[in-house]
Amino acid sequence: MILCDLDNVLATNRGRDTATGQPIHRTFVGLPPAFLDIRQARVPIHIVTKKTEAEARQILAAIGLTAWVDSVIGANRLLWATLLEGVRRRRAPSNVSKVFCTRFLSVHRTGPVVMIEDRAGHLREMLDHGSIDAGILVPPIRFNGDDVAEWFDVNTALLTAFAMVVGTTAIPRPSREGGFAEDRGMIRLPSQRPGIEGVPAVTVDQLATGQVLRSARFSPVSLLRQARERLG
Repeated sequence: MILCDLDNVLATNRGRDTATGQPIHRTFVGLPPAFLDIRQARVPIHIVTKKTEAEARQILAAIGLTAWVDSVIGANRLLWATLLEGVRRRRAPSNVSKVFCTRFLSVHRTGPVVMIEDRAGHLREMLDHGSIDAGILVPPIRFNGDDVAEWFDVNTALLTAFAMVVGTTAIPRPSREGGFAEDRGMIRLPSQRPGIEGVPAVTVDQLATGQVLRSARFSPVSLLRQARERLG
């Protein structure tokens, strides 16, 4: 199965996480064809995010991917799993953790699990925990005014994950010769610079959805966010 983060992988706000009241942008122009290949092969795609599930579904609807995603695992459920693990270890957690996401998947784990993420720390944590078999790390998205200065090909990220899941591309393993040794099972996707080496120029208007993220209903997650913001 394929797991995928949301912020700065499928959606962005000019290279930042999409915050409440801020515009929602896609990270792609047109539906990535890989979604068709993945659906035809019946490989499930699950969103794993630290946003609430209501927020994540808003974003998925705005970027036109609702029909291509099998489920959303958000902070609503990850928060409680993180807190329970903290109680078990007698240690207060500092952040909601994604490592517990597989507990909430209805599909039995019958093959490789590959996660697409924009933060190396999250992938390392999931790899160490055994939640995933491999990770794909996408580079940052950067803007220069209204022009995209640096980004990545979402379709390539999806196809790479798909190839590892179905077994046509080997899952990276640690190696003494270097390679993936320091990345410990991560593939780092190369960045692209529009206007260079045949990469078409892209503007923010081409990625805009015309929608903003609405405030979610009151929840323990939103309460914790407000508390953290007040405490700095």
